This record gives sequence, structure tokens and C-alpha cells, in this order.
Amino acid sequence: MISLLEVAERARTGQKLSDKEWGLILYKKLQELIARHNLKQEGPERFYEVDDAYVDALFQAAVDLLGELGVYCTHTHRTITYSEDEVRDALRETPSEIKIGMGRDQRVWRKREIEDSRPPGINVAGHGPWSDELIPLPIIVRELVRHGRVDLIEGFMYARIDGWEVHTMASRAYAARRAVAKVREGLAMAGRSGLAITYYPVLTDAFSMLAPFDAERGLRTSDGGFFTILPDLMVEEELIGAAEVYHELGCFGLSGGSGAGPWGGSVEGRMIESTVGCLANWLVYRDTLIEGGGASAGGNLRSNKAEAVSVETTRRPEGMQWRSFAVQRALQRNTNQIYYRGLWGGNRIYYDMTSEPYLLRVALSSIRSTLLGLNFRVGATNPPTYTNWVIETSDAALKSNLRLEDFVEFSTRVSKEKLVDHPIQPVRQDQRMHIYGKNPRAFLTAGLKAYDWYKQAPTEAYIKGERKARNYLRDIGLTI
Repeated sequence: MISLLEVAERARTGQKLSDKEWGLILYKKLQELIARHNLKQEGPERFYEVDDAYVDALFQAAVDLLGELGVYCTHTHRTITYSEDEVRDALRETPSEIKIGMGRDQRVWRKREIEDSRPPGINVAGHGPWSDELIPLPIIVRELVRHGRVDLIEGFMYARIDGWEVHTMASRAYAARRAVAKVREGLAMAGRSGLAITYYPVLTDAFSMLAPFDAERGLRTSDGGFFTILPDLMVEEELIGAAEVYHELGCFGLSGGSGAGPWGGSVEGRMIESTVGCLANWLVYRDTLIEGGGASAGGNLRSNKAEAVSVETTRRPEGMQWRSFAVQRALQRNTNQIYYRGLWGGNRIYYDMTSEPYLLRVALSSIRSTLLGLNFRVGATNPPTYTNWVIETSDAALKSNLRLEDFVEFSTRVSKEKLVDHPIQPVRQDQRMHIYGKNPRAFLTAGLKAYDWYKQAPTEAYIKGERKARNYLRDIGLTI
């Protein structure tokens, strides 16, 4: 398999382009590949009946793009290309399962299949900034990992620490080590010291990525780092260097993006980008836990109506259901990569986390991702009530032996009976940005209405809402 040293060398010797030139060439190449592989099609009536010939053509378009254009290094302004043999040889070496964590907290994450009977792996996510003006971070971590099914925690980063803005090398090193040490304290408080940590960096440079390695208080070889492809299939030279060290030590890499961006153009272009991004996460950074792509990545194309989380038997006008499924199917058929997906209702957007409609939407998202064969990333510092509900509804889908065909009817019924008057809230502000403002505690406002982090108990409002949602799901046939 091509080495990361060779990848780094190609980042220095590939075709020289400006950012704008790259975008224009990428757009033209995607349109060419769409025509070459006949990807502009209507699709099936039922999203899960996508033809295997179509998904294989989509995958081949992604392989062609890696060989004919490649990905773009933002630091050197050069392309990194791979031959088809290099791509396929590398994919044959992708592990279909990996061990993370250590001791009694060691877990195995696996590639899941569509309608897999095995439960998904659970990654609870901080995935954002933190401030010491909030609840002490070790208490937050203790509660995030309280559920025994949690396999992994994705960490936090400090934008300011001890009154200082984090921008010098010294402050970056201090903040990186402090963030991981606080997570380690929280794991110890929870009695789960060996649980795997994904380091979420304050900056994506090699120094910041490597600074927190420390077997006693920082990152261990059983932990991992956050490496991700940027929109428009862009990669970073320093992350390649850091990835080499992580990979040599046996650490895992976790990606958080599919590479789709505004230069993708048509939906079919974004489908190719999403597929390429998942492959590039392994080829460029050796990521083994990959956020799966989809047709709608790179733009907010969701409706504000109830059907946005419903999987219907007929095509929606924009055709996103079958197109997103085609991306996932192309990757599952042609790779051994381990895929996960973030669920609807995370704390990055403000929601009433105690209401019955909210909890039903979360349940639909959890059940759908379970049946699609994905592992889970659970929120952005979501309260434990969210994690518990996600796991319980996922397990209920497996106990009830639901299939995708069943879920079409199930989700449509829930949407019509309970969600018509509960539109998806549009994105106004990423709630994590409160941490940079005058009132950092506003970040936790929604979660505090559902859960008391100090008393370690859900609120009465949450208990009431969950009871309603549980009873309704039980009444319509879910074993919960």
C-alpha cells in the first residue's frame, strides 16, 4: 500500500494550482465523470432498491477522479493523485474492525451492513470548544460516558485558557494537553479510565496534533485523533505528517467530513465528492472511523416539513433519499471501511430536548441509521438523556426485527400523526459559538432543561416527554 511518506512527497510535487483554479477544474471533472458513468438518472421508487450497477458506476467515478485529478493540498497548492491500482490496493488493506481503548474498556468497532443485526458502536461527541466558565469538564465527561454502551468519546478544545487566547505555540501546547487531561479526569470519575478518546485539536497543525501525547495524563496509543477531508476535497500537509505518527503508534484516525463542497455543482457531483472523500480519508490520513457521505452533503437541501426525516415509498422531488443511499451503498459494496453517521437533534442547534415530537424525531433518526448499517456519533455535548434514548430506540428496532421496507411505513405514520406541526428548526446559529461570546453558559441551555449534570438525573419535563414518546412508539408496534 502507498505510504504516507509518498503521499507527503506528492503533496510537494503534484500539479501546481491556485485554490480557484482547483475549484474550476474540479467542477469540470465532476461534470465529465457524471456523463461518462451515466449518473444522471431518475432512480427507483423505493430508495433501497438502487441498482447495484448504478452504485458500482458511482464508485468507479470516484476512483477515476482520484487518478485523473486527485485531491488538493491547501498548504502546497498542489494535487495528490493515485493510480487505480494504488486506490484498490489500499482499500484491500482497510481494516473492517478495529480495537479502541484499553483494559476492560477496550471495544471493537466494526463495519456494519445494511439491516445488520449487530448494534451500532456509540461515539459520544464533544466536538467543539470548551470554557472553564461552564460546568467543570470532568463532570460533563463523567455523565457523557455514563451509559455502558458508550465506546468512545470525541474530545474538546479550549479557545481561551487561564484568561489567555490560544494562538501561540506555548498556549496551543498547554491547551491541548489540558483538554485531554480533563477528559481523562472525567473518565476516571466514571470508572472508565481505559475508554478510547478521540483528540479534537484546537488547530490542525502537526504541533497541536502531537502535543497531547502523554501516557499518564494525555493521549495513549489506544486513543486516536480527528483527521478530516475539507470541502472540495482539500487536505492539509501538516495533518499528513501528524497522521504518519498516529498510524505508526497504532492510534486510530476519525474523520468528520465527506469532502463535498460548493464546487461539486449538481447533486451527482456532490455524490462523487462524498464517495471520494471517504476513500481519501484512508488514503491521505489513514482514518479508520469514517463519517459516511451522502447526496445532500455540501448544502442544506432539507425540507422544513415533517417528511425531512421520513423515508417515503415514493421519490421526493429532490431525490435525496435514493441518492444518499446510493453513496452509502457504493461504499459498503466496494470497501471494508467502518462508517458512522451523526444523528438528528444534536446540541449544535437549539431544540426543546424534552418534547415528544423532538424525541420522536430522534428515534426515527436512530432507527434509520441502525437499519442503514451505520455506527453512531451522538451529538455535540448532548445530555445523557439523548444518548440513552438513542441507544434504547436503536435496540428497539433490532428487537422488533424492523427492515427498511417496514421503516418506510413506520416513519411515514409517525410523521403524519405526530410531526406535521413540528417543523425542523432551521439553522440560525451553531450553539457552540456561545462559548466564544459573552454568555458561554448559553451553550448548555437546552441540555439543562432535560438533564441535571450535578444531580445526575433527568428533569421532570424530560421524563414526561419521554414517557409520551415511549408510549406512542409502543402503541404503534415498536418493542420498547
